[in-house]
Amino acid sequence: SIAPATRLKYGACWRRWLSYCKTHRQVALPASVDSVVRFLASVAADGSRTNVMDASAAIAWFHNVAGFETPTKSPKAVALLAGARRVLAAPARRMEPATLNIVQRVASTAALSAELAHQRLVFYVVLAYFGFFRFSDLRQLRLKHFEFSKRSRYLRRSFRHWHRGIFSPSRR
Repeated sequence: SIAPATRLKYGACWRRWLSYCKTHRQVALPASVDSVVRFLASVAADGSRTNVMDASAAIAWFHNVAGFETPTKSPKAVALLAGARRVLAAPARRMEPATLNIVQRVASTAALSAELAHQRLVFYVVLAYFGFFRFSDLRQLRLKHFEFSKRSRYLRRSFRHWHRGIFSPSRR
């Protein structure tokens, strides 16, 4: 059984498939691999990755319910879907790199707060900036990774690599 929203989506995709089959004089069920690949290519040409994946899933679902082997599992269809995923994927959203000015603004704004969450954010931002860490690195940090002494502070080698003095007040 599938969710009502999925049923509606598959229904819309299936009607589009039926219309395509009628226009191109193809058999909708059971469908040939070539006709499904041509249909999915035409859907991909519209520029929506989601529509291609939904159309493929709908055709597969209707074939399975009717007891037929799905043409969307064929190597041709799988290759077309992989290409559509790649070509129609949303572009990566590049984030602006943190500059010292941005770090200083975040630190000065949050430093005035007495809330621990704000203080922790300042710590993470400063640590990430001066230690050249990504936030994914910071999530893995544990107290055992730090070594404190009177002369300097270290991040132990067991965590990626040495980061000497990143907590030192002399480093700005």
